[in-house]
Amino acid sequence: MTAVMGFDDRNTVNQCLLYRYLPSYEPYLFKGRLTDAEATVRYGQRMNDLRTELREWFWDGTFRDTVGATVTDTDGRPHPAYALYTSARGRAPGLVVVNFDPAETARLRAEVTGKPQRYRYRLVDDEQWHDAAPHLTLPPRSAAVMVPA
Repeated sequence: MTAVMGFDDRNTVNQCLLYRYLPSYEPYLFKGRLTDAEATVRYGQRMNDLRTELREWFWDGTFRDTVGATVTDTDGRPHPAYALYTSARGRAPGLVVVNFDPAETARLRAEVTGKPQRYRYRLVDDEQWHDAAPHLTLPPRSAAVMVPA
């Protein structure tokens, strides 16, 4: 569990998705109400809905940190904010990829080791699925899940 204290605290919610933490909403440093941080709570609900929809990976699967995948920017530099989850049903793994940058959009290439399968991705706050090839596009302060197509 992690405390989510900001009024538009997308990055802490993204961290919850990345590491399978439970969010504990605590506006005003544990003295506020959920209505004090509506944007954060709304984004957190979307994150939890997505994680539940894809529970095969992101609830019931096994967290593998970065083992079994690589994520780089389009220039080949490593991108550190990602995690691989194995499927509870034995299917190809899924990934969570996060862009913690407050201003820059990230264009990233993700590769699951030994899995030449086609992948798709979507953002926490956008229900539209996209092809993960040739790259993922993550706006600032956003997270995506990537699963087999």
